[in-house]
Amino acid sequence: MFCLCLFLILFVSGYYYGLSLAVTNLSVALVPIAMVSFPVMQLTLMCAVLWWKQTSLCLLWPWRYDAASYHDLFLSAGTLLLLNLVSPLLILEDDNSSSLLSLLLAILVLGLPVITAVAVAGLLWRFWRKDTGFAMFLSHHKAAAGALCRLLTIVLQEHKKQFRWQIFLDSDRLEEVTSLVDIIRYQTKCFVPVISQEYFQRPWCVAELATAFLHNVPLVPLLIDGFSFSEDGLQTCEQVCSSFQGDFFEHLQVSSETLRAAYEHISGMKSETKVSWNILNRNDSVKTQELAILNLAETVQSISRKRASSNVPPAPYMLISTASKASTLMTSSHSNFWNFNDYRQVRNPPDMVEQAFRRLFVAQTELLTLVFLYIEKLHKDYG
Repeated sequence: MFCLCLFLILFVSGYYYGLSLAVTNLSVALVPIAMVSFPVMQLTLMCAVLWWKQTSLCLLWPWRYDAASYHDLFLSAGTLLLLNLVSPLLILEDDNSSSLLSLLLAILVLGLPVITAVAVAGLLWRFWRKDTGFAMFLSHHKAAAGALCRLLTIVLQEHKKQFRWQIFLDSDRLEEVTSLVDIIRYQTKCFVPVISQEYFQRPWCVAELATAFLHNVPLVPLLIDGFSFSEDGLQTCEQVCSSFQGDFFEHLQVSSETLRAAYEHISGMKSETKVSWNILNRNDSVKTQELAILNLAETVQSISRKRASSNVPPAPYMLISTASKASTLMTSSHSNFWNFNDYRQVRNPPDMVEQAFRRLFVAQTELLTLVFLYIEKLHKDYG
């Protein structure tokens, strides 16, 4: 029942906070029992557990209602404040308690510079690292090419010494479908549509392809099972997209002209466009399929290197969605498990950190106000 309640009142992106909450509550219950003979250690561990809970809460902000998040934050902050107020009541006449307290203070004083140095080194390493993002974004029809894409990832994993980059499979993020557009736009170096006979019959696949084409992401098509481009295929694609419910493509700023241009680009119908196709037949031997996958990987690697060497800043892009129906965000038969009506805007890590610091600052301000009011009340009562 506890897990069911957590799944109902937590955001999709914060479900794993339920596990953190359970571990935190268990620690709060066990620490006083396990450390009953060591009051200094007991107080230190309790404060550390509550600090961890506050930090994870401010970073994730997982509850579906802000009131619940603020309530959780103030409960843990109030408990932490209570522990700080009772800390002067510790009896330190025992030599062991004094030695333990001195050791903890020494670890804290010496540990802060070490943690700061590690954090700065990590930031510098991420800043100077060139191979951020995904070198390959696999867009595919799940029923028609899902097993093939898994085979592709396994083959490239076996050759990870040669291809040291990350692969993004769109079916792995069905719970965050709105973030796929941002991943294609900002984190993808090469877009690989695995084109089967059913690929252009799925509106979301077409939307991914059109988004990559619209934002000049390099396209490397992989044709499977004898697929061939034709005018009839283009008409079928336009009919499927026009019959899709809601204003899904308008939210992505993808028009019918963009869909036609993307199809003509990868099909080579326009004489001025030349796109190298990679062909794979699943009836061939495993060795032949592996060679085709490695040829595809070499093409993607060469394109990724060229894209990484260019320093052209990306054009500004904004995605605004006012969808009120979950059907406009459905991507598979399993998508009805997620409730997209109350799914919040996709947050980038810098925005999350900024919001966390802002909320933490507000909480600390409120706590300081309460402390000053409490001190003023004590001053009035006891003169």
